[in-house]
Amino acid sequence: MSKILYCEKCNYILGITSLWLIIPIYYGINYNIISIYIFLLTFFMSMACIISTIMWKNRNNSIFLYYFDMLIAKSIFILLIIITINTECNIMCLFNKILFPLLLVLFYIGGFIFYFNNMIQISTCFHILLRYTGFIWCCFLVSCPYIYLYPLSITYFSHIYYEWNKINYINKICNNNFTCNQYYNNGCINLIKIIILIFLCIYLHNLYIK
Repeated sequence: MSKILYCEKCNYILGITSLWLIIPIYYGINYNIISIYIFLLTFFMSMACIISTIMWKNRNNSIFLYYFDMLIAKSIFILLIIITINTECNIMCLFNKILFPLLLVLFYIGGFIFYFNNMIQISTCFHILLRYTGFIWCCFLVSCPYIYLYPLSITYFSHIYYEWNKINYINKICNNNFTCNQYYNNGCINLIKIIILIFLCIYLHNLYIK
């Protein structure tokens, strides 16, 4: 597969999956303790969700949004470090306080190394793992119930697997004519439907355990 075609796939996958931030944003908005750091984290997650979703649709033509997105991502990383250092709870033990930032740094550096060595597929896998780590870290800090993190993780990667193979199928029947712009809005809508279904399942589960 050529680099150009793969970049179309990369833009699509990384763009629509930015919407997963809706889940920690929701819990950040409903956080039961007044905290300026959680407020800022929720604000920057909201900005990242919006800017990243818009930017990846036309990444090559959105240089300003690309650097703005990177600035927001770095701001979120700094906030995550600050909140993690000041968090006292069983789940955020010393091991996790070291693990999350270490994984983010490793995936970030690894992604750049493989990208500049023209190993685009491996680079994008690192980028997906980077995003997933950040997603779970945000969920931890905004008190998303831990019982939901396992099914969320399965759904997260199952969705990427489905979309990845859907693109391969489209390229197969359309002679490698997949373009991000053509399918992007529909991909975003489908993921929003999945997220709404997740919130419905969480609501029904909360009703059941009461």
